[in-house]
Amino acid sequence: MRAAAAQFVESVTALHAIIDGDSLVKFENRSRLRAISPVFSLTLPADNIFGAPPGTYAPAVADGWYVMLAPLSPGRHTLRFGGATPSFSVNVTYHLRVRGERESD
Repeated sequence: MRAAAAQFVESVTALHAIIDGDSLVKFENRSRLRAISPVFSLTLPADNIFGAPPGTYAPAVADGWYVMLAPLSPGRHTLRFGGATPSFSVNVTYHLRVRGERESD
């Protein structure tokens, strides 16, 4: 399982993470962004994104690229992230609103 996950993660040809127009990732130092999980179990509901039958699957592992953001200042922010492999690409955009301590809706 670990070898298969590693082979997939190592096939990534592009990574990006951008907050409010500022890049968070430099491809040449991406190794510090990689995290490999311990063995775990995974419980999937009906109609899950994998198309697998619902149930608990074990053992499972995860391997991937992650960034941790410092707390964002109150206001609106745009976070864009994604990557590409030889077979597909992912590009995600989140429009975030961070509320201040006294702000409410």
